[in-house]
Amino acid sequence: MDLSKSGGPAYPTLNGAKIDDNTFRFEGMTIFDFYIAHMILAGKSPMAAVKDASRVLEYRNAHLVGE
Repeated sequence: MDLSKSGGPAYPTLNGAKIDDNTFRFEGMTIFDFYIAHMILAGKSPMAAVKDASRVLEYRNAHLVGE
């Protein structure tokens, strides 16, 4: 899972597993999925929700990583 694209797990569990030195598999919903679901519930179309969620993750990553 690419954390910069998905935001990581929205509800982390202990069921995740390390696949190799560079890859960790999480189970369940990602933060990206969580943002999209809430935007759709707020009345946005699915395509608009995906675009907006992508923008939110870009802003989030810029502030967390300092890019």
